[in-house]
Amino acid sequence: MNMNDTGNRVIVGIIVVLLIIGAWYLGSMYKPGSTTGSMSTSTDMTSSSTDTTGNTQTGHTNNTGTTNNSSANMNVGGKALSVQDQPAGSFVVVSSATLPQAGWVAVRDASGRTLGAAWLSAGTHQAVQVPLLRNTVAGGTYQVLIYSDNGDKVFDLHGDTLVMNSDGSVAGASFSATNGD
Repeated sequence: MNMNDTGNRVIVGIIVVLLIIGAWYLGSMYKPGSTTGSMSTSTDMTSSSTDTTGNTQTGHTNNTGTTNNSSANMNVGGKALSVQDQPAGSFVVVSSATLPQAGWVAVRDASGRTLGAAWLSAGTHQAVQVPLLRNTVAGGTYQVLIYSDNGDKVFDLHGDTLVMNSDGSVAGASFSATNGD
């Protein structure tokens, strides 16, 4: 490519401007570890709850607003998660996350692939949006997990430590993706 050609310079300039605008737009939508955010949901939701022994319970919120066990919870060694079933999409909202030390909240699909993660400082956070590299799919079951960071503040499946139950099973809260109806 001849950069002395005015036409080529204009094309490169346009591409650079588009990349900057795209990065700004994505940056304004995605705030890692954000503890704010809202999610629109219908009044008819089904949810499941997984306790620290791996038992799952299912609840249903009908259009009259009555609720039976509407969230999945995990609490291990001062680390806790709460998540509800939610519409499929490009992010997952974790209702509540408590970490005694800074770390990661990650979303994993049923086949064990990690779809996304969000950095959280120590403390309790509400309505944490976890951006995903691949969308959840209606009818799919997913798990929210906590990873202790190895100190570099970069999510690494092999370098960061997955929080486990005392029996060696994975500690996490499960939820289902709905079609949003």
